[in-house]
Amino acid sequence: MTQIDLRYVSGRTNKSGKTLYYWHRRGFPLTRLYGDLQSLELAEQATKLNLAADGGGLKPAGDTVQDAEPARKNSIGWLIDDYLASNTFASKAERTRDDYRYYLGQIKEMFGDAPIRDLEPPEGRVFIYRFINRFADKPRKGNHFRALFSVICSHALLINKLKSNPVDGVPQLSTKPRQQFWTFEQEETFLATCDDEMIQLAFMLGAYTAQREGDLLAMVWSQFDARENTLALRQNKTGARLLVPVHRTLRASLDRTPRQGLTILTTRSGKPFREDYFRHRWRDAILQAGLDGLRFQDLRRTAVVRLAEAGCTDPEIAAITGHSLERTRQILETYLPRTPEMARNAMAKWESKPGTRV
Repeated sequence: MTQIDLRYVSGRTNKSGKTLYYWHRRGFPLTRLYGDLQSLELAEQATKLNLAADGGGLKPAGDTVQDAEPARKNSIGWLIDDYLASNTFASKAERTRDDYRYYLGQIKEMFGDAPIRDLEPPEGRVFIYRFINRFADKPRKGNHFRALFSVICSHALLINKLKSNPVDGVPQLSTKPRQQFWTFEQEETFLATCDDEMIQLAFMLGAYTAQREGDLLAMVWSQFDARENTLALRQNKTGARLLVPVHRTLRASLDRTPRQGLTILTTRSGKPFREDYFRHRWRDAILQAGLDGLRFQDLRRTAVVRLAEAGCTDPEIAAITGHSLERTRQILETYLPRTPEMARNAMAKWESKPGTRV
């Protein structure tokens, strides 16, 4: 008998006071469940969804679950389904597809029954503007919704369901760039307090390769050439192919790590990390170190700053991180501290240049 699995089930109370239940798992559309929380009917639906999602059998492409009613043609829900079934969506990186499904699932839940024509400017532009501004206190989330509205409206243009994109002219919400980066003192504290060897290695990979979390979790041992002392990778988000020299600090960590599985980073059973499980263990280590507020993604930014402080040029930094030159300069402009030591180094280089008057 299959064990009942109620993970990702939550209730929401509507205006009439009735509680409706949903299956809400990141990377998959928000799905309405039918029945009471104590009913066998609801339990079977949730268990079926979790089994399918865990095993890769659930196709989270907007057509959601087998017993879901198809979206009415020419509705916003139908438009979302049509986009998620397109080659344009299929060509996106896996992480991008997961993010798209998450936000489009919420848009479909809120506005799926509305006709596409309601998005036609100028009324559609006003509607999207007002909706996005509901997230003034969470501007990044609001801008994600704005971007996904633009995506499906662009798709509507392609299939001749809209005459223009209503998102054009809707300004993004103002956001402040994230300022956090790791100091060497924080690095020492984290490594000294962390007793999880895989999380320590994950830190080293993040801090000394400047790569994204997803690429590091997927990295296999065959990408590490011990003789050439390099890591070869293709970034999932951008498709950029990189050959990253291994920093001696990271090399020491790799050399003492037993190869328990196909991937470099593994769970205690030798299996690849699932993203949510990795973040759970990372979060435990951060709290144990008393460094709440620092994130794994901050390591990539930190590496850019450290490379610049070491005297690397923008093209040299981009060759390691995979950033464009423009993005590299943006990061340095925002985060690179202007210290007296840097000023002294600059003056010393100027004075040592041939032809400089002494």
